[in-house]
Amino acid sequence: MSGGVALVTAARPCSWQTDPMTGSSVRPDSPAHRLFVGNQWKLSAAQLFSGVGIAVGFAVGGLLAEELTGRAEYAGFAQTAS
Repeated sequence: MSGGVALVTAARPCSWQTDPMTGSSVRPDSPAHRLFVGNQWKLSAAQLFSGVGIAVGFAVGGLLAEELTGRAEYAGFAQTAS
């Protein structure tokens, strides 16, 4: 062990290996792996769309402030403050 991290150098007898990041030893052709990969894609897409939603919310907030007040200075302040 080096600094609390185990280094595995021996080859494994099977064609699949343990994932070094998660410690999972799920076979790539198993239903559990397909479920895991599908969920990872769904979570990644959700993160992407939520980030876009936040950015759109800031932009619309600034436009709404300008529409309500009639002054661009308040629109810039609304975007800076939020």
